[in-house]
Amino acid sequence: MFKLKRKTRIAVYDTLVHLRTRVILLFSVPKISNRTTARSAAVFLLLSLPLFFLTRVPTPAYAATTDNLNFQARLQTGAGSIAPDGYYNVEFKL
Repeated sequence: MFKLKRKTRIAVYDTLVHLRTRVILLFSVPKISNRTTARSAAVFLLLSLPLFFLTRVPTPAYAATTDNLNFQARLQTGAGSIAPDGYYNVEFKL
């Protein structure tokens, strides 16, 4: 580690303080009253909302169709019990 002379240390310190002040000023936000902020926000909304809705283009919706009709039922015997597994001829009428 090396030692700096007193004048050099003071110069480095002054430079760092100056840089810190510049950075703080660069990133600081100016204080604005709440009334001015609210008024600016209201004006922005009133001007931007019509532009937002006027630039929207309605897109048509298309429905997908199919030739199949899904149907689910329970096949029962004449007595009301569930028919056993097997092949049955069934006729549907619409």
